[in-house]
Amino acid sequence: MLAFYGWTDLQLINYVHVKSIYHKNEIADLYVLKIPRISEALLDTIKASGIFTNIYELTPSLASSNMCILQKMKMLFSRKKYYKHYKKQLPTGKVYNEFFTGALWSDARYIIRLLNVKNVNFIEEGSATYEGIAKLQQSMPRAGLKEKILRIFHFPQENHVLGKMYVYEPERCKNTGGLAILQLPIITPGSDAHNLLINTKGDITPYKKAQHIYIAGKGEIPPSNLPPNTLVQPHPADKPSLPMEWVYAQLDISKKILLTNSKSTAVTTPHSMFGVADATIRRI
Repeated sequence: MLAFYGWTDLQLINYVHVKSIYHKNEIADLYVLKIPRISEALLDTIKASGIFTNIYELTPSLASSNMCILQKMKMLFSRKKYYKHYKKQLPTGKVYNEFFTGALWSDARYIIRLLNVKNVNFIEEGSATYEGIAKLQQSMPRAGLKEKILRIFHFPQENHVLGKMYVYEPERCKNTGGLAILQLPIITPGSDAHNLLINTKGDITPYKKAQHIYIAGKGEIPPSNLPPNTLVQPHPADKPSLPMEWVYAQLDISKKILLTNSKSTAVTTPHSMFGVADATIRRI
């Protein structure tokens, strides 16, 4: 039995792809950290597909708006409270042979420990996947202090084994630490990942009407001099919406002009994930 754990739409899409290509006949459960950037429409389609036997939605440990700063600090420094928060959300009696995730950042380590999984694999999460194994295990930039505290107080020693890494562009991988690199084929019509995107409900009309699509980076304010008829796609961490990968599956992106000033993975996925060689990308 397999376990997949993710917290972004791109991860969920890639998990469906890996499951259908490499582990089609194996039983698998999906664990989703329910942060705002997760698309409910995409998750609903995954549920309806039956690709995963069970789907468990987990509440982040420090997400409660009712917590005061003191309560959050107690939670952060108390391994017992942090551990208990996730333990009560996880099923009991599960035995997994392998665990799949995008990176070993903070809460992923708790899930691995609580599920008692020894074999851990990475599936392409974004640009960080290609920056070396150390990047996939370091402190998240957005929560560096929290991560460092967790490392010191919660994870003095790791007991899992890293095995494989699934990516679209193996030639870009570096400093993989001996991981076995497996190439993901591009997502084509008729594949489970493509069907997932096609069957996810959303309004594609604004994208069809726009000549340009500006893909914003996290926290970015788009430039004021964008060309006429430009649709701004905010970063999912700033404004949750369907991912750009959903857009790429819905229309011929080669007829659009993608604009960006960031290193967003959404800029490169037309080529790497969907094989669109003639996608026009301009950095402004």
